Amino acid sequence: MQTVKKQIYKIPAIRETEEKIMETKTNLDSITLKKLQQLVQINLDSEKGFNEVSHDIKDKSIAIVFTELGSQRRENASELKELITWNGEVPVEEGSYLAAFHRAWISLRELLSGGSSYAILSEAERGEDAIMKAYEDVLIATAGSAVNDVLTRQYAVVKAGYESVRDMRNNLLSSEGSVNDEEVACVQDAEVERIRDHMDVIASCGKKVGVVDHLEAGTIKLTRNDSPDNLHHYLPTSWVSKVDNRVYLNKNSRETEQGWKASASACGTC
Repeated sequence: MQTVKKQIYKIPAIRETEEKIMETKTNLDSITLKKLQQLVQINLDSEKGFNEVSHDIKDKSIAIVFTELGSQRRENASELKELITWNGEVPVEEGSYLAAFHRAWISLRELLSGGSSYAILSEAERGEDAIMKAYEDVLIATAGSAVNDVLTRQYAVVKAGYESVRDMRNNLLSSEGSVNDEEVACVQDAEVERIRDHMDVIASCGKKVGVVDHLEAGTIKLTRNDSPDNLHHYLPTSWVSKVDNRVYLNKNSRETEQGWKASASACGTC
């Protein structure tokens, strides 16, 4: 009887993992090096932004924090550049590859001429959120890499920076008399202006609750195709907490689905 040999195929994901295990800090693959270059760019942008703002901002307590964060970004970039150089590549010397991050710093600089501390911290928080997510994406893309320890350590520093800026903004908001309703409304309006058609809408619990169809009379109209009941639903823009490439709400999914309305006019009771 003839014996049939079975062909064993290696699963690509397993092969990639094995290749990552064989990686060393002086022999990184092309994907890892590309991601490191991107992180260098965003760290350089962040350093430049924090340094510029810390020199011009009137609130010295914010200036001190921004100066420290700028130093951290410079250290991150230097460490990543060294890894790139070890691999025979030339590290980039300027940013930025991440549009959302760049827009946040442009807005922040514009606020320096007359923006409140609350508005400035809100924009800085947006920038910190963008760099934190950039690190998260790179950690996923380079899982098992020889530089995972470096990236994980830097991510922890970046996350702490984001939390520091966020806490300063929240503390300012909760301090009686520190922030007036007009300042909060201006920040809210700036967030709403960033909403674009077809953006995913994410509840505060992390669940996707719909997709933007368009803005209508102070509300967000959600697409019918992404609705659980195949109907359009409307959300008040006051539910928006922040916007990057997605719209984030200050309501959880249960509150959102219980509170959304069948028309823009009905949202007056939301």
